[in-house]
Amino acid sequence: MRKIVITGATGHLGNKLYQYLSQNDQLDVWGLDIRPSDDPKIIVGDITQYDEAWADVFADCDGVVHLAADRDNQCNWDSAIPNNIDATFNVFQAASKHGVKRFVFASSNWVVGGYRFIDARLTPDILPNPVNPYGVTKLVGERMGNFFSEQYGMSVVSARIGWTQWTHDNQPGAHMEMGRWGQLMWLSDRDYLHGMERSLFADVEGHIVVNLMSNNKGMKWCLESSASQIDYHPQDSATAELPLTIRIKECFAWLGQRFIPSIGKWINNPSF
Repeated sequence: MRKIVITGATGHLGNKLYQYLSQNDQLDVWGLDIRPSDDPKIIVGDITQYDEAWADVFADCDGVVHLAADRDNQCNWDSAIPNNIDATFNVFQAASKHGVKRFVFASSNWVVGGYRFIDARLTPDILPNPVNPYGVTKLVGERMGNFFSEQYGMSVVSARIGWTQWTHDNQPGAHMEMGRWGQLMWLSDRDYLHGMERSLFADVEGHIVVNLMSNNKGMKWCLESSASQIDYHPQDSATAELPLTIRIKECFAWLGQRFIPSIGKWINNPSF
């Protein structure tokens, strides 16, 4: 039986994965979260501070999925550094100390957020282009993955997870923020769980970066490398719905990101 530990196990993405993997009787699934849970297999710990009290959950562990973070893509450095950099380093350190073989890091498409209005094919090896502290911290996490892979022989998958909403029953549509960019980043629950499962159990050496979105029509993200590297094959798809109100917002967002920084600050929220 393989032991799996999921950080952020009581959160939106973490709990979905925790419940899903716990149904597999070949897996011994544990969780780690700062929030208490009634589930005795979800350990409480503050991963922004290294502590053996929580780090011991990684003993005899085969795979880690690190989802715990400040998920707010508009978070400031005061939160981003401890929650998204320090915590990630501490979890990598605990995993390496206990000889974990596979580490899945929940990265983000904010690593390439600067390509929103640029005609580019978003392959995993494209030059990173973050536009906010959140995106920078996720890029740092990917670089940590490369370091721990090289230094400790751990296989690491940095998964740039698409948009799995915690509202609207995670259904795609015009209600999604960030216009075309946000809608075409949509990731269904089914495809999310498939992608994380493949990230955990695919035959991988070293450190790789993969895109995880549903098979959305007209998106910029390349999924061919995800198929070849971890055998990821999404089953769902969506098409962007762009009524006039969204097109107007997109124009302001384009101006702010490309030409007028003051507008960029004014509209610095995900609804654009």
